[in-house]
Amino acid sequence: IGEAEFRHFFPFHKPAVEVLRAITYELTTTRSAIHFMHQTLKQQIRSKGRELIRLWELFDEAVRYEEDPSGVHSGLVAIKTKRETDYRAYESCKRQIDGLTKGHLKVHRDKGLKVVQTLFLYHIARTRQQGITPEDIANSVLIEREADANPDENNQHYENIAENLKIELRQIVQTFDEEKRPRYRFDPVFTGIDPRDEFQKARDAAESNEAMQKEAWEHLLALDEWPVRTRQMTIDLSGGVRSIFRGIAAHPDDRGAFHSQDRELEAVWQGRQIAGRVGMRDFGRMAAESQPLPPVETDQSDLDFAVYVGIRHVPEALVLKLIERRKDPRVLLWTPSEQTQEERDRLIDFAAYRKLVADWQGKETEDAIAVINWVSNTLQSDLARIVKIVDNSYARGRVDALNNTRMEFRVAGDLAAILTPLLDRALTAAYESRDIKFEPPYVFRKEEGVKVVNGIVRTGSIPKGAKPNQNIDAARNFGFALNIMKKSAEKELDVSDNGYVRAMRAFIDDKLADEGQSMKMETLYKNFMGIGGPKDYGLTRRMVQIFLLCLVRDGSVRVGVGSKASLPFETLDYSNIAGVEFSAKVLDSLTEIRKVARPENWDVLRPYAEKLLGADIPDTRDDAAVSKYRAALRSLFNSEKEIAARTDVRARSLFDDLDSANPYATELEQAVSLFGAPVDGGDDIQLVLYALKEAMGYKAFDTNAASSAEVDDLANRLKNYHDIRAFLEYENELRAAREYCTAQIGEQQELSETRKAVEAVRVKLGNLKEFIDSDVRLKTELVGHPQAPAGEKGTIAAMIREYASVYVPMHESAVNAVEGSRRKIQDILEGADIEILHVLDGISALRPASTEKLAAHLQKLLDDVFECRSSSRISVVERLRSKPQHDCGLSFANAAAIAETAAEAARKAEKTLEDAWRRKMEVFLNPTVRQRLEQGKAEPVIAGLLACATADELRAYFLKAVRKTPEIAEMINRYLKRIVVKRVKIADFKPKAGTIEKDQIRSVAEEFRRFLESQFSGGEGDDDSLPMLQLE
Repeated sequence: IGEAEFRHFFPFHKPAVEVLRAITYELTTTRSAIHFMHQTLKQQIRSKGRELIRLWELFDEAVRYEEDPSGVHSGLVAIKTKRETDYRAYESCKRQIDGLTKGHLKVHRDKGLKVVQTLFLYHIARTRQQGITPEDIANSVLIEREADANPDENNQHYENIAENLKIELRQIVQTFDEEKRPRYRFDPVFTGIDPRDEFQKARDAAESNEAMQKEAWEHLLALDEWPVRTRQMTIDLSGGVRSIFRGIAAHPDDRGAFHSQDRELEAVWQGRQIAGRVGMRDFGRMAAESQPLPPVETDQSDLDFAVYVGIRHVPEALVLKLIERRKDPRVLLWTPSEQTQEERDRLIDFAAYRKLVADWQGKETEDAIAVINWVSNTLQSDLARIVKIVDNSYARGRVDALNNTRMEFRVAGDLAAILTPLLDRALTAAYESRDIKFEPPYVFRKEEGVKVVNGIVRTGSIPKGAKPNQNIDAARNFGFALNIMKKSAEKELDVSDNGYVRAMRAFIDDKLADEGQSMKMETLYKNFMGIGGPKDYGLTRRMVQIFLLCLVRDGSVRVGVGSKASLPFETLDYSNIAGVEFSAKVLDSLTEIRKVARPENWDVLRPYAEKLLGADIPDTRDDAAVSKYRAALRSLFNSEKEIAARTDVRARSLFDDLDSANPYATELEQAVSLFGAPVDGGDDIQLVLYALKEAMGYKAFDTNAASSAEVDDLANRLKNYHDIRAFLEYENELRAAREYCTAQIGEQQELSETRKAVEAVRVKLGNLKEFIDSDVRLKTELVGHPQAPAGEKGTIAAMIREYASVYVPMHESAVNAVEGSRRKIQDILEGADIEILHVLDGISALRPASTEKLAAHLQKLLDDVFECRSSSRISVVERLRSKPQHDCGLSFANAAAIAETAAEAARKAEKTLEDAWRRKMEVFLNPTVRQRLEQGKAEPVIAGLLACATADELRAYFLKAVRKTPEIAEMINRYLKRIVVKRVKIADFKPKAGTIEKDQIRSVAEEFRRFLESQFSGGEGDDDSLPMLQLE
């Protein structure tokens, strides 16, 4: 409405005027509308009203108005008489609103009535027959929810009022438009029964019927989904409202009978996952019939607690009597308080709703549909308040246990959240194992127990450098709390301070006093799980299994395994536990326990084992102590198997290289045979004795008796084996000694001390046995110290030191000399001479070019010269530790020759360069060439060239002139371009006689003349060319 329209209709609300206009169509003239408006305006003036005149304020005038008789009509009565049925429907609505004693409409009675009046007038006017929206209602009533409420809050407020009117009043009908927005209208049509009347009848019946109230209470306890079938659909009357006890309360079947049910509830206590039984009981009936509470048999069910919730309130004395009869502190009883009057009223309401549903569901009539729909609509707002009586009643109730009465608790969240603090209190008081506490975020579950066994218990340790996996992680996360690992030795199984393992060992010792006895696993579970043993240990099944397997690991007991475990053996003991990959199936297949008997023939093996292990083994009947030595023997054989085999291969290779016999080859072969024998997978004692027989020839296996002579012999053979292993630690030094002793060392005077040192080592290599037998002599007399002091003589280290003192200076001197020669050749290759010769190759008289061949020849000389690529002192000294010469091959025998060869190569390079210059410069000394050059003597470059009289002067001139005048070759070519030079090798001349007399010289000279003349034939060019020969 704009400002102009507002001013036009003021003080009336425009929509109200439109409705009034429509109402006048029901009367005779517009006098009726004018009358309504006039009367209402006068009333507002008298009451000093300051608001717009709204539709509901015109209600009284509209319904009471009677038009005067006229010529057209004999007189129309008021609306309440003309539309009597409609008005009666309105009055019924008003009475129902006035009769409400609670709820939203009780609070907002006046607004609710004004909404009804507004909808009634719209109905009379026959406008907006689809209904009006909550926003239209708010704009018609025009009374704010609160003084500071915004439009959205006001619209929501009137939508709530309309919703409650729809629920309470049959005449208020809800529909939806195309945009799914709710619309409300007044419908005075009376058809069928009134659900409200039916509800009141049902409530009256429930109020006097204890059985109905009992069933309603039980239904509330179990409330979950509440499906009801109608002709059109299936409706869930619960509307998402649930009871906290729905999982355990008695549920009604199709015939309405209730059946109780218990369920398991999981909780976390001290960081471990536990489970227990939760259910509902009728404590009054149990007490009357002397029924005991069900026991918590932890060893059979793995349940650690029971919580029983009373169906209804019972006296305290009755609860305590039930607790005392059960005598289990883990059983908790939760009883509700008595209901308040308000709660009983709500319960009776719920009983009435249940009766309506029971009476009308499944029927096809319109009345049935109307009743069910009314119940559904009403419960949408009422059911949450009704169910709250359960929460409130139990929140005011009490939770009791043996020695723990009236425990404090809060009803918030689901059942597990409510019970967990109570269980913590009860179990902490009941169980000895409260000291086993796992720190968050880790929770010890059944599957984690399996991982702990695989991670630490079965192997006894976490292997060094093992890659983390789920088993190792579990061992580290839970092993410390279980007290099977120590912080100081994280990777070792250690139960020395574990009171539960000690108690378990003592219990087994007490029960299995006689040899050969066995004990069922169930006995162990019964004693250590739950309560009832000497102490109420309260361990979980996995904890009992973990601690028992710790005893198996240390050799105290062996455990039978059922066929379901699918293991290749029927008994778990210290000898095979490490090879088992444990699973829940294996752990739950443990059947019986036996103490480990004193092993057969251990007395026979013990003295041999002492020599093998290098330790004194006490003569004891302690099975656990014996098992440790047996495990050590198995570990020794497993580790030495590969070591002995490698030692044998290395020893054969070393003694072959030393060209010497191994004095303990037999003992080494016996060690390889002994340690290569299998000792796992059976009676390890017998297997070791048999291995001693096969490898050493001992009789203990056959005679079942130890021989002191055999024991002493074993000690000696093991010493020889270990001496060989120690000897091989100096394998590199011994091979180096062999290299020095077979090398050719010169006879130079300065090598006299070196030759003596080498000879001393050579003598010792000829008698290695005395050094193998004594580790001290091996180190001090043969091998020596790595940095041999000056006073050390006769050792390999001293020999190398003495040799190096002469070799290193010799190497440095020879390498320096060779490098000097190489630098000379390199300087020629990279010097100005080659560069200038390349330029002079461009002069036609000096062709063909020869400098490339010259450079290649010089490079060949350089490449053929000796070179030490790593000549540092460190490199030389390091190499001398293993060989008597450096990697470059320089030795006392070839050093001088290598240096002289390098020097000769340098001299050849210099002479080759000189010859190249000489041949080229001779051309410029030829008179004919000089005569031709005279033509250009006016040019300074040519003049300078003609001024040179010798080859050396020409060389010196060109070295300077080419740098100043790079184009000198082109300048000379202008004057010598017709000169043709042909190179002739004198070696190509072959005289008829290779041996001549004096008088034959002329003849040979004549032959040479003809040879030279023949070189000119066919190569002279044209008449202007000047052919020339250059003899090589």
